[in-house]
Amino acid sequence: MLWDKYFYDEAIHKIATDKPVTLNHIDFDEFNKEAVIYAKTISIEELIEKSVFYRECIIADIRSMPEQLTNHNFIDGDGNIFNVTQYLKDFIWHDQHHLIPLKEYLK
Repeated sequence: MLWDKYFYDEAIHKIATDKPVTLNHIDFDEFNKEAVIYAKTISIEELIEKSVFYRECIIADIRSMPEQLTNHNFIDGDGNIFNVTQYLKDFIWHDQHHLIPLKEYLK
């Protein structure tokens, strides 16, 4: 959920509202450690609610973008290219990657 929030706040929503992309490449392990700590401070229900909320925000903003925006290369906060289409490809792959252990856990 916090990764979705981060990408939404720092890239997707910025693009949708014609603002500079402020996404930075951050330490994944540190971010994940902080996410685990945060997840322990809220209920499962609230975590699910926020997860759904940010996913819906990402989808709604991308759907509202004209095609030229989704194919445009933006420069992020580190000076690297951020492209919505590539983000979606990575996003889908990453979700599928995490679904495998989740499905095993839920058996």
